[in-house]
Amino acid sequence: MNMFGGVGLGFACLSGAGWYFMNVDGGVYPMSVAQAQQRLIDTPIYEGKWSPFGMYEASASATDANTVTWTAVNDDGATMSICVAKLEAVDVSKTKVTHACEAPGSAEMAAGGTSADMAAIKSMKLASVGELIDSALDGRAYNPDKVAAASGAIALKALPQMQRDALKMGIEDAQMRAEMRASGDGSSAYTDYASE
Repeated sequence: MNMFGGVGLGFACLSGAGWYFMNVDGGVYPMSVAQAQQRLIDTPIYEGKWSPFGMYEASASATDANTVTWTAVNDDGATMSICVAKLEAVDVSKTKVTHACEAPGSAEMAAGGTSADMAAIKSMKLASVGELIDSALDGRAYNPDKVAAASGAIALKALPQMQRDALKMGIEDAQMRAEMRASGDGSSAYTDYASE
């Protein structure tokens, strides 16, 4: 399923490849697609707390006439994050903008975290990129307080699931300990280590 309407960005089937979707309905801004694209490319990327790309160096480029891609790299030049904005003309003077982000290896990263942790991280990333887009197209400064507030709300929403995940992990750990004790398979070493 291509949520971005056949633009050729390779967005088909990306939910399993680490792409996070948000703002699928998109924001509408009072300017042409070309104006929106130029403004997104020309606007400096906020650096500091609640930055969309954290400590990584990021740059924006036009992928084609209807997209802007932000790529963040580490000190070694390895790509750490990619975000894409799709620009769609509502009419000649209005543009709808939707966006998606990916972190290479995010599928592997997801395997190491709980579903609530990953959902919160993805939502916070998308909230910061959404603010980057809104601030650029509204002609105002990036507001880190707005991102912080959205991130706090996201974390609070995820908290019950995070607590359930932690409880489930505790129960699984207790079951594993009981099984090890019952089998006599390294139980004393595990018990000694666990009690330290």
